[in-house]
Amino acid sequence: MEIDESKRASSDSLTIYVGDLSPKTLDSDLFRIFSNVGKVLNVKLIKRGEPVSSFAFVTFENEEEAERAIREYKHYELHNRQIRVMRKDERPPETGNIFVKNLPENFTSKDLDDAFSMFGEITSCKVATTSHGKSKGYGFVQFKEKKAAKKVIKNFNNLNGLMLGENKIVVELYNPEMKKGENKKTPTMFTNCFIKNFPVDVEEENLRELLEKYGKVTSLFFPTKEDGKPKGFAFANFESHECALNAIKNLHETFPFGDGESGEPFYIQKGQRKEERAEELRKTFEQLSMQGQSYKKNLYITNIPEGFGAEELNNIFREFGNITSMSVGTDGANSQKQYAYVCYSTPEEASIAVERGNEIYLDGNRLQVAYFKNKLERMKEKEFGSIGYKPNIPYMYNQGVNFVPNGFKRERNRGGSAKGYSSELEKLHGLVLAEAPSFKSQWKSFGVNNEAEFTSKVTRAFRNKSEEEIKDMIDLDFVLAKSIAAVIENDNSSD
Repeated sequence: MEIDESKRASSDSLTIYVGDLSPKTLDSDLFRIFSNVGKVLNVKLIKRGEPVSSFAFVTFENEEEAERAIREYKHYELHNRQIRVMRKDERPPETGNIFVKNLPENFTSKDLDDAFSMFGEITSCKVATTSHGKSKGYGFVQFKEKKAAKKVIKNFNNLNGLMLGENKIVVELYNPEMKKGENKKTPTMFTNCFIKNFPVDVEEENLRELLEKYGKVTSLFFPTKEDGKPKGFAFANFESHECALNAIKNLHETFPFGDGESGEPFYIQKGQRKEERAEELRKTFEQLSMQGQSYKKNLYITNIPEGFGAEELNNIFREFGNITSMSVGTDGANSQKQYAYVCYSTPEEASIAVERGNEIYLDGNRLQVAYFKNKLERMKEKEFGSIGYKPNIPYMYNQGVNFVPNGFKRERNRGGSAKGYSSELEKLHGLVLAEAPSFKSQWKSFGVNNEAEFTSKVTRAFRNKSEEEIKDMIDLDFVLAKSIAAVIENDNSSD
C-alpha cells in the first residue's frame, strides 16, 4: 500500500484528534458540538469498551476551524468526562513529556493545563482518573518543545517543589535513560536458594550431596508427592552468603545429573517470597516488552471485519505512531474476517498501539492486537504461570514473519487456522508455522506445497499428543523440531 504523503499532510492539518470519550458518545454528539466552530466534513468515531476511553477524528473544511476547535474545546466536558482535543499529527518527542504526581484530589486536566501553560505550548495534558472519574493523583503534560519540559524541571528544582494546598507537587522529566539505573540496587545478603529442573529419579540425598560440593547446607526442603516422587523443586539453606553464591555460580544452567538431552538446565537462584518473585518477573517482563528491542515494533492484529482495508486500518493505527509497513490478509478459516501485520518505527509507539488498540471496535468486532513472542519471553511466561502472575500485555507467538523496513510486506495466505484448537494447540500452531521453512526440502515427500499446508498437516498429527507432550513442544525448541521430524518420518513410512 502506497500512501501519498502530500495528501496525508493536507488532511492531517484539517483533522483533530478527540480523546477520552465516553462509550455513550455518538458521532452525532461530536458533529453537533464541533459544528459550533466551523463546517464539519467528517467524524470517524472509534468505539472502545470500558475502562478504556473511545476516541475520534473530526475533519473540518479549513485549518483555521480545526485550530479554533482545539483552543475552545481543549477541556470540554462531555458525558461527565473531560475530553482531550489536539492536532491529529501532533507527536512531539518523548523528551517533551513530563510526569506530575501528588496532585490534589479535585485537580482537573484543565487545572493542570493552566498550571503549566506558562512554560510553553502544551499539545496534550491529562490527569489520570478511575473509570468513575476520580483522580488518581497524577497526570501527564506533553509540550510541543522539549526545552519547555526542561524549563519546568529546572524551575521546580530551584523552588524545591510546589505546594498546592497540603500537597507538594513532584515533577519528573520522562527519559528512558534515566530509568536504567533505578533498579540497580546493592545485592542483599542471602543464604536461602530455590532449586528446580532436576530429574524425577533424583532423591534428597543426591541433591544434598551435589550442593555440599559448593558449601555447607544447613537445611534442605525437598517436598514429595504421595507416591514418593519429588514435586520438582526444593529449597536449600547454606551456612553463608558466599556458599550460596558459589553454588549458583557453578550449578545454575548446567546439567549436573545428565547430558541435557532430556530436559531443561538445572535452576538454582536466590530464594524469594512469592511477592518478591512476582515483582521481579513483572519488571523483567516490562523491560522485555517495552524497551528498545526491534522486534517489539511488530504487531499482529486479528478479528478485523471485511470492508476495512489497509488504508483505513493505517488511518486508525497511525494515531499511535509512525507506521513503516503494513500488510492485510484474509483469514483462511473465515473469509469475513481479516488479519494484519503492522510495524511501527519505535517500540514505544507499538506499545501504545497494543495498549489502546485492544479496545477498538470495528462494526461491533473487538480488535485483537498483540506483539510477537520469542523463546525467552515464553520461558518468562512459564515462570509467571508458576506463581500465578498473568501479565496484562497481550502477545502473539512469533510466526516467522519477516518485515521489510520502510516497505510493505508481501501478503501471503495463511491458509489453515488455529480456530477451534485448544489454547495450547493454538500456540503450537504458530510455532510449527515458524519452523515450516526449516523443513522445506521435505515438503514434497510430505505431500504439501507451502507453509500453510505443512503447518495444518503437522498440527493435526499433534492432536493425539498428551497435554504434557504439547507443553514440552511449546517450551523446548529441540523437542518441537524432533516431534515434527517424527511426524514426517511416520508419514513417509506409511506411504
